[in-house]
Amino acid sequence: MQWDILATILLTATIQSLFGVGVLLFGTPILLVLGYDFITALTILLPISLTINLLQVSKDYRHVQVPFYRQVLTLSIPCVVLCLLLVTTLKLNIGSIVGLFLIVAALKSIQYVRDNGGMLILMSHLGRPKNPDKAESEEEKAKIIKANQKLRMDFVADKLRELVGGNVTKVDAIVGPEVKQAVDAMKPGDIILLDNTRCHAGETKNDGTKTTARPRIPATPIPVKLP
Repeated sequence: MQWDILATILLTATIQSLFGVGVLLFGTPILLVLGYDFITALTILLPISLTINLLQVSKDYRHVQVPFYRQVLTLSIPCVVLCLLLVTTLKLNIGSIVGLFLIVAALKSIQYVRDNGGMLILMSHLGRPKNPDKAESEEEKAKIIKANQKLRMDFVADKLRELVGGNVTKVDAIVGPEVKQAVDAMKPGDIILLDNTRCHAGETKNDGTKTTARPRIPATPIPVKLP
């Protein structure tokens, strides 16, 4: 088991053991942000959450109000099943929902930097693209390429541009001349959004090229009044 999954399980299981919720509530968005798809996150976390809940109930089962919980399960289970059915059959992109949520959460900080004359280079990851060269058939290769396109940051740039009112440049790269050219042309208040960082070869090769080759905004002092 990978260390990030193990750390997420240990953290959220501890929270759920103390407060009754945590594995699904916090573990699911954490794994989605880490790049795992929704079905993988659910497959890992749901059995753990149910096991913790059953252990907690078994200790004090005499105090459980059976009619109340029967009504809760009657009302909630159909909704849960319906949502899972929609996600699995319609192949809904849960990662995009999380991505938009993170934009809204960071919007105040983004706007604060812009209002004070700063420039921003934003980057993130959105799922784990697969290598089409490893496909066993042309049909599978085409499916991988199509799926990888959904992991690009274009829709994030569109939403961010809508929220901040423009001045957002989407760059179809993470490092290299295209990124450097965009950075050199930046003006105060501008925003550059790089592509999905997991699309770079250095993400899997661990060769450090992503950090050593990434251009930086020149360190020009800008007076900022702290709130």
